Amino acid sequence: MRTDRPLVRGHIADVFARTSLLLRVGGDPSVAAAALRRAFRRWYLSEYCRLTVVTTRQVRAWELPVAAARLTEGGPESDRLRAFVAERLG
Repeated sequence: MRTDRPLVRGHIADVFARTSLLLRVGGDPSVAAAALRRAFRRWYLSEYCRLTVVTTRQVRAWELPVAAARLTEGGPESDRLRAFVAERLG
């Protein structure tokens, strides 16, 4: 295990926003799977905020920059990420 770098980089809300975003746009796009991910994401966000100093508002503020960064990485969820970014930009 490497000890020359931290396990977490960035703001704590940024780190969670990435996880939240991947739960939102990643994985099986079927209705049932999406509903399960959505329910888990809501619970996870609630618990994360309860156990840390992060607020839901802070996480939401990080979602758009994290989505844009994730788009530069490429990946199978790129189309859904583009749709998310377009929706957030209005």
